[in-house]
Amino acid sequence: MVGFIYLIIGNIFSALSVIFLAISVRSKTKTGMMYWQSADASMALLSYVFLGGLSGVLTNGIAIVRNLLIAKKKNTLAISVFLIVITLVFGIINGLLVERSWISLFPIIASSGYAATLLLSDDYKVAKTALSAHFILWAFYGLSKQNFVSALLMIVLALNAIHSIFMKRDT
Repeated sequence: MVGFIYLIIGNIFSALSVIFLAISVRSKTKTGMMYWQSADASMALLSYVFLGGLSGVLTNGIAIVRNLLIAKKKNTLAISVFLIVITLVFGIINGLLVERSWISLFPIIASSGYAATLLLSDDYKVAKTALSAHFILWAFYGLSKQNFVSALLMIVLALNAIHSIFMKRDT
């Protein structure tokens, strides 16, 4: 019964995360968007606390720090690279030694890969492709942790991102 209650609570936090993510998309400023995405990552972190997803907790914790640094205009290239490296190091240690699951590496690969892509490329299609992969990896991870709300959202977002790649006309 306790496991079922944690499952429900975890998915409730995930639903709150989805709401904050939707609000962030509608934000009028980058600063506002980053604050709402920090709230999104906070709820996602809590979701994975209840669902037992240490990689999800780790990745969302680092995302909160990154988003707040961006919102406060204190993010630099060095900080971005440092956060990517920290995500990779702790994520790989967690995946191989703690969770001992290859699927626990998905959030690490998704987040650090997408962040690295944004640092290295300004190309729209490259960014959207990386974002699609990001969403797909998170969807599989969400399903593995029974985070059904998150998994469904990630699938919808991946399809939307893939669709936008093909709808964008080169100008």
